[in-house]
Amino acid sequence: MTGFTIDVDHNEFMAEGDTVVDAIVTVTSTGEAVPGGEGDTLAQVLIIDCSGSMTGARIAEAKRATAAALDALPDGVSFAIVSGATIATMAYPTDEKTAVLNADTRAAAKKAIRRLSASGGTAMGTWLTTAARVLAEAPTSIKHALLLTDGFNQHESRESLQEALDACKGEFVCDAVGIGSDWHAEEIRLIADGLLGQADGLPDQMDWETGFAAITRDATKKTIADLALRVFTPARNDIRFIKQMNPHIIDLSKRRTDIDDKTGDYATGAWGAESREFHISVDVPPITTGDDRLAARISVVAGTTELARGMVTAKWTGDTMLSTKLNPRVAHYTGQAELAAAIQEGIAAHKRGDTSEATNKLGKAMTLAKESGHDNTAKLLAKVVDVDDAGTIQLKSNVKGIDLEMADVASTKTVTVRKRPDGTPPAQGARP
Repeated sequence: MTGFTIDVDHNEFMAEGDTVVDAIVTVTSTGEAVPGGEGDTLAQVLIIDCSGSMTGARIAEAKRATAAALDALPDGVSFAIVSGATIATMAYPTDEKTAVLNADTRAAAKKAIRRLSASGGTAMGTWLTTAARVLAEAPTSIKHALLLTDGFNQHESRESLQEALDACKGEFVCDAVGIGSDWHAEEIRLIADGLLGQADGLPDQMDWETGFAAITRDATKKTIADLALRVFTPARNDIRFIKQMNPHIIDLSKRRTDIDDKTGDYATGAWGAESREFHISVDVPPITTGDDRLAARISVVAGTTELARGMVTAKWTGDTMLSTKLNPRVAHYTGQAELAAAIQEGIAAHKRGDTSEATNKLGKAMTLAKESGHDNTAKLLAKVVDVDDAGTIQLKSNVKGIDLEMADVASTKTVTVRKRPDGTPPAQGARP
C-alpha cells in the first residue's frame, strides 16, 4: 500500500430516521509506480483547431503555441499532432501513429506545424476518434490529448460528439481549452468531463503559448496510468452519487463498472504526485438508535491490486448535539457543487433571455463565490452581475459572450479546504 493514503471526513452520527451518509474521501498519491505499472510512460496528442474561423492572426498564434507545447515535452515521449477541421488529418507524423520525441522529430514536427492552414468546418468528434486511433497504437500506458478550439461544434451533431466521447472513454484523458472568444463552454466541459480532463479558456492570444505549455507540462507529471475507486456497499445500501470535487468537479456516478452486485469501480484516469477529493453519498436504511453499520468501503485500485482503503460508517443516535454537527469538509464541497450549478443554470437562463432567472442564479453564485473563497470565480462573475452594498443584484448591460463562457468553464474548478496543522478540519464557516 506504499504511495497512497485515504482520509475520510464525515459525520458518522445519524438522527433517528436519517438515511443519507455524505463523506469527503481524500486520496493522496506520492506518484510512485504501482505494482505492475513500472515504466509507465506518456503518449501525448496535440489536437489543434484548423477550421476556417482560425484564419489570420489566430492560426499564427495557435501554431506558435502548439510549438511551445511541443517544447514542453521531454525527449522520449511518444507524440503526434492532429489538425482538426471538418475531418481530422495527421499533421505529424503523416500516418495514424505516434513518433518518439527527439531533436530530429521535434524539428520535423515544428516544420509540419508551420505548414498548417485554416479552412473547413468544426467536427470535434472526428478529432477525438482520430486521436483515439493514434493513441491505441502508442507503446505507452499513460495516454493524454490536448484539444484546442476557437469555435463550437457546428458541423457535427451533439449526438455524434457524444457517441465519439463514449467510444473514447477509458482510452485516454483529454484536456479541452477554448481559445479566442467564440467557443462554447458547455462543449468544452462536455469533452473534458467525458474524458476525465480539465476544461479551461484562454481568450487572450498573449496567453496561448504559456497556457499550452503549462497544460502539457502538467500531463508529463502523470506517473500512474489509471486508477479506480472501488466502492463496496453492504446489502440494502445504495450509492446516490460519486463525484470528484477537487481539483475540479467531475460526476463519476455513471462510470461504474460492476465487479459484483455490491462492488463497483469508478475510473479516475492517470495520476501523479497529487491529492484529489471525492464526495460519496450513500443511502443507508435506518437502524434502531445506538446501532451502527458500514455505509461504504472505499479502496484505490490499480487493476486487481488494492493500494489503500477507507471506511464510511454510520451510527444512529438520539443525541441531537452529535447528529446535527456538520462536517466542515462535507459542507465546503456541498457548497462548491451548489456554486457550480448556480453558475451554469444562471448562464443558461441568460442565453435564453430569462433575465429574472439569470439574475437570481448568478447573484446567488456571486454570494457563494465570495463566501467560499473562489476569488477568481468572483472576478469573472463581476463582469456579468453587479451586487451593491445593500445586496441588490443586477445583470450588467452589454455583457460580452466570452465573459459568460469564462464564468461557465470556471464553474467546475474548486478550491481546497485546508486542514489545521494537527490534521483536523477548520472551524465551520472558515475561509478555505
